[in-house]
Amino acid sequence: MDGMLEMVKEELLLVPDLADRFNFRFAASKLLALAVLSLEPRNLLTGDRLAAGQLIHRVTSVHASSPLLPVFPVHRGENDHYLQSAANRIFHPPHPGGLRRLLTGITDSRLLLSHGISEEARQSLDDGDRVAFLKLRAEWMRPRVLTFFNRYVRWDEPDRPSIASLIVNDEAA
Repeated sequence: MDGMLEMVKEELLLVPDLADRFNFRFAASKLLALAVLSLEPRNLLTGDRLAAGQLIHRVTSVHASSPLLPVFPVHRGENDHYLQSAANRIFHPPHPGGLRRLLTGITDSRLLLSHGISEEARQSLDDGDRVAFLKLRAEWMRPRVLTFFNRYVRWDEPDRPSIASLIVNDEAA
């Protein structure tokens, strides 16, 4: 058995990627949502830090499918890989003009980075190149998502209780 464990000693890179298909009903998408939240996204209109609880509550109260809204609308039957990905979604309250239109007017780089949008990605958005925007956003987020998971996954720690925690002290009862 120890030989088998040694074979998988390396970290298994099962970390979800922003370029993967996004579906909030599945664990991988929810884990990506947590990684995106770790950037502490801010309201694009006010600059205030967004309260994740309120955005997630919106899902249950309004019957939305996800607290992350698409930057570019996804139409039924459209199979563009990046449009279906988490790179096309951000945490933000709905905006009547759409999030893409709202994002194109933002010049504050710190505000954009709180949503994982680099300067290059914003420039692609301004140029109307949605595929480049989504690729660049996924690329910029990839190391941050990995850092987030490495911080919380704790690859080297055992995933079972210690023997000491299983011992029941009869005298205490």
